[in-house]
Parts: sequence; C-alpha cells; structure tokens
Amino acid sequence: MHFEYSSASSGIDKVFEPSAETSYGAFAPPGVMTHYGNWLRTPHHTVHWAGTETANEWAGYIEGALQAGERAAQEVLEGLA
Repeated sequence: MHFEYSSASSGIDKVFEPSAETSYGAFAPPGVMTHYGNWLRTPHHTVHWAGTETANEWAGYIEGALQAGERAAQEVLEGLA
C-alpha cells in the first residue's frame, strides 16, 4: 500500500526538510520510557491512553501507534465486560 505525502496538510515543506517524509515523531531522553512507560499506559478512570508514545514496542513508529491502539481498545472492551 502506498500513501502520497502532502506537505499542505502538515505545513512541512519536504523540499527544505527532506527528512520530514521519513522521520518519526516520538522520542524521549534515555531512561524516560523505562521509568514512566507503564505510568503513561495506565488508564485514568474512563480515559485509556493510546498513541505511539504509549507503545510497548516500536514507540515513535506507526507500528507502535497501531499496537497502542489495539491495547487501549482491548482495555476498553475488558472494562465493558
């Protein structure tokens, strides 16, 4: 599957920022995810956090965002049962 990059929607001009097309967005200094990772994933009342920053693996990548979304959806389903 191929998706076209649109700088108009992101406000990034890839001519001047060539790495924008291949960069990932989540990053943290060493030790942050080890120390706070579980806390970031912990639901707060009815709020379940999902996003690449809360992934168990591949944080910062689309794979991490998908994994985190599946995890949060499973938490919600378990809460409804």
